[in-house]
Amino acid sequence: MKVFISTFALALIATSILSSCDLPSNKEEDTEKKAAASADTSKVLVQVNGTAITQSEYEVFVRSISNEVVIGSINDAKKAQILNEMVDRQLLVQYANKWGLENDARLAIALKQQQQLMLALAAKKNMLENDGEISEEQLKARYAQEKEKAYPTEYHIKHINVATEDEALSIIKSPDGGEDFSALATKLSLDKSRENGGDLGWVNNSTILPLVFDHLINLENDSYSRTPVQTQAGWQILLMVESRPVTFLEFSQARPRLLAALQRERLMNTISSMRDTAKIEFSKVEQD
Repeated sequence: MKVFISTFALALIATSILSSCDLPSNKEEDTEKKAAASADTSKVLVQVNGTAITQSEYEVFVRSISNEVVIGSINDAKKAQILNEMVDRQLLVQYANKWGLENDARLAIALKQQQQLMLALAAKKNMLENDGEISEEQLKARYAQEKEKAYPTEYHIKHINVATEDEALSIIKSPDGGEDFSALATKLSLDKSRENGGDLGWVNNSTILPLVFDHLINLENDSYSRTPVQTQAGWQILLMVESRPVTFLEFSQARPRLLAALQRERLMNTISSMRDTAKIEFSKVEQD
C-alpha cells in the first residue's frame, strides 16, 4: 500500500487551491495577507477535541477536491458529508501528533516537498500576474505562426515500443508472418498504448517528435516501418493506419491552448533567467 501522496496528486490539489486564492502583488500586501491567514476569523463550523474547523478551511478543502464546485451550491447533505471527512482527517492528524509521527524522517521530507510544491505553484501564478495579460494580438500572432509552420497532413498511427534495437528488428518480421500488429503491441509494447493495441490516434508535426514524424511521412497507409526509430522512450516500430489533410481549429477554439503555451514559455524564460543568476552547486556523485 502506498503511504505517500504522489507528486502529481499534490500538484492537482495545490493548483486547485491556488487558483481560488488571491496572491500578493507586493511585499506590503504579502505581510497583510500573512497576518490575516494566521488569524483566521471565519466562522467555526465544527470543533474536534477543541480544534476548530472554519469556513475558510472548509472552502479550501472543497476546492482541493474540485475547483469547479460553487461553494454556495452545495446542499446541506453534501456539506455534512464533506465536514465529516474533515473531522476524520483532523482526528487522524491528532492521532499522528499524539504518537509523534511528524518526527518520521520520510514523512518530514514529504511534507517539506508538499510545501515547496505549493509555494512554487504560487510563485508561478504570481509571475504570470506580474508579467501582465497576454494580448489578443500576441495570441493571434502565435496562431498565424503555428498555421504557417503546420504540415498539411496528419496521420493516424500505431506503434510498438521496446527496449532494444535487436528486439525491434525481430518484431518487424512478425507482421509478415501473419501476426496482427495490434496484438503484438498489446503483448510486447512497454508503454501504456499497449492497452489500445499501440494506437496513438491522430498526430501531426506539432504533437510528435520530429525524428518520428520525419519517419512517418515516408510510410504508405496500412504499412509499417522496416527500420525502428530510436527515442528516449525506447525503439519504435511505427504503423501508418491512414492519413488526411489537416483541419485547423478556429482561433476561438485554439485560444485556450495558445494562451497556455505562451504562459508556459513566459514561465520557462523567467525561470531560465533566475537560473542564470543563481548560485547552483551540484554535489559530486559518488561512484560505487
